[in-house]
Amino acid sequence: MAGMLLGILPPFLLGWTWEETIYRALIFLVVASPCALMASIMPTLLSGIANGARRGILFKNGAQLEQIGRVRAIAFDKTGTLTTDHLQVVNVLASQIKQLGVEHVVMLTGDNPHTASSIAEQVGVAQVYAELLPEDKVEVIRKLQQQYQTVAMGVWAST
Repeated sequence: MAGMLLGILPPFLLGWTWEETIYRALIFLVVASPCALMASIMPTLLSGIANGARRGILFKNGAQLEQIGRVRAIAFDKTGTLTTDHLQVVNVLASQIKQLGVEHVVMLTGDNPHTASSIAEQVGVAQVYAELLPEDKVEVIRKLQQQYQTVAMGVWAST
């Protein structure tokens, strides 16, 4: 009904031409159609997965791509993620991550607190967990999940 009204009334009420009226009515019908909405999901997911792959981010499937939009905290394990094996800080900045909507960025490391704080300062990470064993890192992630629900773990894949 709305499509018919949109296709008939605008020339009389808004002064649109018949060509503009029909064009806008067709756009309305396509956008308002549940079929059009469903048909747009797969190309959108494929585009997001391809875009991520070009930036070195791999998604197993579309559900993970949707999940990344809900991430509110991200934890980086320092060695190999924020630094290379030669103690050179890589180009990862917490302020860039926060621009994507991530509220909280933390660094997890087995290093001593002094070294950890120095590296965290260089990359803009405010919260550091130092002197952690692997099982301690898992516990920190669990606590972050309780507070932020959806938490990502940053990993660095070198070629």
